[in-house]
Amino acid sequence: MQVGHPFGHGLFYTTFAYSDLRAEVEGQGEDVVVRLRLTLTNTGPMTGKEVVQVYVRDVVSCVDRPIRELRAFTKVRLAPGQSAPVTFELGARDLSFFSPAHGHWMLESGDFEIGVGASSRDLRLTTTVTVDAPAPTRPLSMESPVGEWLAHPEGGPRLRAALGAMEGSGVATDPEILRMVESLPLNRLVAMSGDRLDTTRLGPLPDRTP
Repeated sequence: MQVGHPFGHGLFYTTFAYSDLRAEVEGQGEDVVVRLRLTLTNTGPMTGKEVVQVYVRDVVSCVDRPIRELRAFTKVRLAPGQSAPVTFELGARDLSFFSPAHGHWMLESGDFEIGVGASSRDLRLTTTVTVDAPAPTRPLSMESPVGEWLAHPEGGPRLRAALGAMEGSGVATDPEILRMVESLPLNRLVAMSGDRLDTTRLGPLPDRTP
């Protein structure tokens, strides 16, 4: 869809050229840093200012994300014929999305396309970087299988304590029984126990590992 004035659009009395975009990735996960460097040149007849904008696109995402997300910008003043280096630094938050289901920002591993230009529809340079991050976690729920609860560093001890407190049950200490029920959703196990499994012992439901 064509628009009259795309996001970031501005009118100036001179022109600018973008060149030599370079990107370096350091670290991973929450410690990742993407450093960008490019050269901006005033190719027009007058002194002017350019707002250099950085847009990010997650190439393959587990959720729907905008095609372009503005993540940084800076204003540069140059005389006619003058060039200057422009640098940016993006962190994990700039590459992440907010998950209402988890209540926090999440960073996925994979490729991110980075575009630099004068507006959202006027990207002069693009590059792709690859970021490493732990696989996103999903919240435990009463529908999660017993095996996933038991494998969780927080949920496992809580569930074992709740199972151990059930009168006349050897579920918590019998490996054979645990193997039989590990594929059951937790709420099904609660129903099978005749509600003897005290779910209040589970506390707030933690995130589960993938």
